[in-house]
Amino acid sequence: MAGDNFSRHEDCVALIDPAKQKKISSFAVVDGRFMYAGVGRELGIGPVQRLGREAANELLEQNPYTRARFLVRFKVPEKWNHVRILAVKQQRVEEGWYYPNRPGAIAETWADGSEIHVARAYGWLIDAHEAVVFTKDRPLDTFTDRMTRARAKVAENQDLNPLIRQAVMAALRSIVLHSIGAFAAGGRDETRVAENPFDIPAEFQSAAIRQGKLWIYNIPSNPSVRTSSFYHPELAAQVWGRARARVLHGPSALGNGTSGALRLEPSTLIGIQGDAVFTTALPFWSLPENMGGGDDGKTGRLRLQGYTRGSFQTPETLKQRAALKARAIRAGLSEALAEGEVA
Repeated sequence: MAGDNFSRHEDCVALIDPAKQKKISSFAVVDGRFMYAGVGRELGIGPVQRLGREAANELLEQNPYTRARFLVRFKVPEKWNHVRILAVKQQRVEEGWYYPNRPGAIAETWADGSEIHVARAYGWLIDAHEAVVFTKDRPLDTFTDRMTRARAKVAENQDLNPLIRQAVMAALRSIVLHSIGAFAAGGRDETRVAENPFDIPAEFQSAAIRQGKLWIYNIPSNPSVRTSSFYHPELAAQVWGRARARVLHGPSALGNGTSGALRLEPSTLIGIQGDAVFTTALPFWSLPENMGGGDDGKTGRLRLQGYTRGSFQTPETLKQRAALKARAIRAGLSEALAEGEVA
């Protein structure tokens, strides 16, 4: 969506322009239920096998569900008019990442096999330059299963105060999120303060920042043998890639590939943030099964968290979108139950 927080990259095209569509009449929040726990099973580990171009492309054709990361050169379809799929690192690293969706745009990136599978399913041209293939295993299955069971017990405990139940479930979600993220963390930098710039070690002086009369500088972390043993970015990357893929094109109780942002009309998409989708439509696949939808209560399912109707200004900033999100969540499913048509 266009606005102050939208990517300025030339290959990023907004699906909704607030300058042209000033009002929306509904707003829905869809997100993944305990998403990381739902997609964190049967991950790949070492040892790995490195494949060249020919073997990598052959693998995509013969086993698209393999545990692997691919270096690909891709092209957005010429008639593409939908959400962005693959992330690309900006030339200036400090500018972060961008997701091309301009028809005909060409870029190169590393991506998880699950993300590549979605792109290929929707007609994106993919040329794999190389691949890193993991050995299939279950490094996080015990952890995700135990966290899932703990969450289920809390949800089913009717003796708990609703506020306490909500707080405990939020805490369990936070544990999973931070645990997965920790695999990709090489340690924390140490921030130091100096009154005199000459007191700063020479190797850190160029990056020091002056704040008033003080100088702030960082000392990069020096991982120990213990902290290094927990450094497994390949696990975090697989979970993140699978989650992104599922938000775009995932399973539901209605069948494989029946949920996700790519199942919505592009003109209804307000944005995607993590495993949350914001839309002006009411997606039928996000509704509970007893309402005819695809949410059967399983972890990793995209489910409707809130829906509201009215006359709203089309959000142009993350702050405005957050306000609509809060309003929709407060409304819950009550307005959705009264809705006559769903997308």
